[in-house]
Amino acid sequence: MAQATRNIDKLNLIVAFDKNYGIGLKGKLPWPRLETDSLYFQEKTTITLDPNKRNVLISGRLTWESIPLRARKNIYNKCFRVVLSTTFENVEEADITSSSLKKAMDTLSAHPDYNYFESFWIIGGSKTYQEALDSSCCLKLYTTVLNQSFECDTFFPLINWSNWEEIKDPSLGIPNTVEKNISYQFKIYTRIHHIH
Repeated sequence: MAQATRNIDKLNLIVAFDKNYGIGLKGKLPWPRLETDSLYFQEKTTITLDPNKRNVLISGRLTWESIPLRARKNIYNKCFRVVLSTTFENVEEADITSSSLKKAMDTLSAHPDYNYFESFWIIGGSKTYQEALDSSCCLKLYTTVLNQSFECDTFFPLINWSNWEEIKDPSLGIPNTVEKNISYQFKIYTRIHHIH
């Protein structure tokens, strides 16, 4: 159990939400595909500094299945894939299927390839985000904030922003990106008040 603390400095959460924190509609993105945001997501979650290591993607089953099969097989196959599900014991293309984030983290920390994992990414959905935010392991948020609202049926969990501080990162480029008449910006936050 104590081994899980090895992950603390590596657990990141990445999300795109609209001005009302909407993240999904009927299992899909509520807005048209935004190329710059898609590339940002792909670069953050798949690229490693050490070519001998790979990143770990952690998602709920519905989020995982919402990723096109071609992307799951061709882009994210270089990652170690963890899918959280309370109804399925095995999910296609998942390296590990677990019933909760805590159990997944315990399994990962004891995994024989642990030293070859570079960073850990929570990629959704709403319940998985909530588990991550409630965990002391989640230290960074990578957000794409859309400056308008869309019809949504799934939302990012309520968050106490006073526990988070924005990191000014010059590599994020211009403050606002406009694509398909949608204005959005990338923001990174680090946790400043830790959960005990």
